[in-house]
Amino acid sequence: NQENEKINAFVNDEIGLSETDQIRLKQREEQRRKERYQFDPNKYKYQSATEQLQRRTLSHKNTQRVKYRSFELEEKLQMKICQVLMMMSAEYEFRGSLVQQKAVRLCMDLFFQHKHKVGNNSLEVRQMASACVARICISINPVLLNVNDVKPIIECLLRLVDEAQHQLYVYEALLALCNLSSMDSDDIKIDIAVHKKGWSVLRNAFEDDHDLINAAILENWCNLCTCFEAGMVKLFRNKEVDVQIATLFLKHDHRRIQRAAVSILALATSVEYDGNDGDDGD
Repeated sequence: NQENEKINAFVNDEIGLSETDQIRLKQREEQRRKERYQFDPNKYKYQSATEQLQRRTLSHKNTQRVKYRSFELEEKLQMKICQVLMMMSAEYEFRGSLVQQKAVRLCMDLFFQHKHKVGNNSLEVRQMASACVARICISINPVLLNVNDVKPIIECLLRLVDEAQHQLYVYEALLALCNLSSMDSDDIKIDIAVHKKGWSVLRNAFEDDHDLINAAILENWCNLCTCFEAGMVKLFRNKEVDVQIATLFLKHDHRRIQRAAVSILALATSVEYDGNDGDDGD
């Protein structure tokens, strides 16, 4: 396709493979196919030094081209990049430097390149890139993030909450979202709850046996409820489920969960809701 042709053209330019060289390679491959059942030990014996140098140079360039093919870049190099970013983001002291060196932008590029792809490798790249973003967003003041990166970051984090195969990744994504939703910006809260359908994503992430995840979800709900359009409309439109969830958590033994549930219900009783307000979507 056109994307692979562009990548191949870029690789050919990088390794210095001219159009003449490409023609020679095609001719050599065709010759090899014709002679694949023949063996001539003296085939290159009478070549001149110039011809031997040209043949070896062409072979070297062909080897370089194979190493830099698009699937190698996608499947191996990107995986290694994600693994390195995961190792660095695991160390608290490196996270500020990662922000300064545009690692968040790199992680999002990796995420969106694999956003619609299926397969274990794409899923792994997506999860590692999103987890790296989550760890960075947990540790820094969200005001320091590039304004244009915030909404794509929200999409990365919600996708991680929805499809993560490890509960630690889910918890890290929830903490990062909580940090973002604590910002004094209704636009961010509306984007999380409404535009990205984050309210229902959070609801579906409740775990029967994981108190920390449940506490983080309720804290996110609490932050979103400070914006009427983001939280209150969602809470009241789904009150048969969402208000009941918050009420049930009042009986929980975990104080952090109790505080978040009480805060949600306190915010809910502090406003008047007209059924015509807000949107009809979930």
